[in-house]
Amino acid sequence: KTLPTLTAEADIRFRSAADRSAFTAELTEAFARLIAKYHDQSAPGGRSYRLLMGSWPLIPEQPDEEEK
Repeated sequence: KTLPTLTAEADIRFRSAADRSAFTAELTEAFARLIAKYHDQSAPGGRSYRLLMGSWPLIPEQPDEEEK
């Protein structure tokens, strides 16, 4: 039986720590809003999924001048 899956991937480069913090706050809010909108614990015949969200720094192929 084929099960539906979802994969989303993107690279993002932040201008500053403040931008990274603002992005994190907005993404967390959107994530929580969508979960609240679509989650129905008592849905007859419903199927539960686990949704993960994560981020980590990329290791540059060639370091920027400031990173050397």
